[in-house]
Amino acid sequence: MNENKSKIGLLDRIRLGLAANTKVKFGTITAVIILVAFILFVGINLVFKILDVTVGMDIDMTTQKLYSIDPTAKEFLQSLDKEVTITVIQEESGFDVRTVQALNNYDVISPNITYQYVNLELNPSYANFLKNEDLKDSSIIVQCGNRYRIVDESEMFYTGTGAKILGLRIDQKLCSAINYVTSDEVSYLAVISGHGEQVTNELNEICGTTNKTVVTVSLLTDNLPEDTDTVIISEPTVDYTPAEIKKLEDYMLKGQKTIVVFMDAQVGELPVLEEYLSEWGLNLQNDIVVDTDHYWGGNETYLLAGYDKATTVGKSALEENLNLAIPLARSIEIDSSDNNLSNCTQFAIIKSFGSAYSKAINGDLSDTVKSIGKEPGDKEGTFILGAGSTKLFSKVEGQNIESTLIVYGSAAMLSDSMLTSSVLGNRTVVLDSLLYHSQKLDMMNIPIVAIKDYSINIDSASANIVRIVLMYAIPLIILVYGGYIWISRKKR
Repeated sequence: MNENKSKIGLLDRIRLGLAANTKVKFGTITAVIILVAFILFVGINLVFKILDVTVGMDIDMTTQKLYSIDPTAKEFLQSLDKEVTITVIQEESGFDVRTVQALNNYDVISPNITYQYVNLELNPSYANFLKNEDLKDSSIIVQCGNRYRIVDESEMFYTGTGAKILGLRIDQKLCSAINYVTSDEVSYLAVISGHGEQVTNELNEICGTTNKTVVTVSLLTDNLPEDTDTVIISEPTVDYTPAEIKKLEDYMLKGQKTIVVFMDAQVGELPVLEEYLSEWGLNLQNDIVVDTDHYWGGNETYLLAGYDKATTVGKSALEENLNLAIPLARSIEIDSSDNNLSNCTQFAIIKSFGSAYSKAINGDLSDTVKSIGKEPGDKEGTFILGAGSTKLFSKVEGQNIESTLIVYGSAAMLSDSMLTSSVLGNRTVVLDSLLYHSQKLDMMNIPIVAIKDYSINIDSASANIVRIVLMYAIPLIILVYGGYIWISRKKR
């Protein structure tokens, strides 16, 4: 009897011992799993943090790639061989997340680019070399050696009505500034004033991307700076004087110079200026070209036009099959028959389609366009809407001394909407014209990234919340829940 009780007691002790060993076993396994999971979590985060700093691990899932660097900009930055510092006059949290991401991208892509955030209240000595500059909290200073350019963050965005952001030009503006400060070339682009000229905001932006110092010059009182290599005459409403034309002639005699003229059909004839254009074999007609088959925005005088394949102006836009919008355009006739023009080589840049016709302007343009239907006497066919003429002045030691005059029969082609449109090549044509005798870099023509209505913008604070939730909160919840399960099993 006692022996049987003893056997039963021994079996119970063995059973209890096995149960205890099982609890210890499973408890140990659970603890090991939690420990391994924690080590993996910390290790993976550490590895990805290192990769993010060294090669960049952000993934841009937006449709328009709003947080990605333009391929042309990336190629330009990778070829950079000078050290550039980008200084932001504000805390990182105060800047748009897209601008911050661009700076991160640049720092990762090029070992020669560094960026920093400087608080002028805490570091007033930083701005000593910028005493004459109007710095704002949104200023971005791009510097290489003693050369610098200041870009305001607002310039990074193309805005429409009500300051709504319609597009991003971050790569366009930053790469242009970097190109400027790292260039050894010092040249000027002169915008002529004094005749009611109009310079649109976007034309002014394009001038700023040419790697030239932009100056405004009144030929009535001033001379063109010595190192000027490009002159813009945009939509003059008052005729030039012979003395002003003489200054332009003397400027072109130096060679490798360019004058780009945009004329407005609504102004009427400007005899002195147009006579100067004719001396280059470019005769501006007193008409307006209409095309009822190829037009833009529901207006037959807002022509859709094509490129002349014989010129390099607009070549990249032609390769991308981008349209041209040339509103309210006067036609241009090329004349090479005069013996005095034997040293000129004229070329077409923009042409209308064959379905176009021209109507002579009699008096006010508004009276002419009241009836735009084709009438007897209207000229038909393909019309030149933009043309150039290169004049050879002399040859020195085998080198040609020549300059180029480019004329467009439309000033309305410079509207902000047309120069920023992603489906038009107007911007490319204008930029190529301004850089006709200069080294043309592809990065100068980085397009604006259009923002569609369905895009989602996340500010810095929201992005930080998402990061905290994904990288810290969720893993911590998993660890706490795993610990709870382990303790519950241990108490059984």
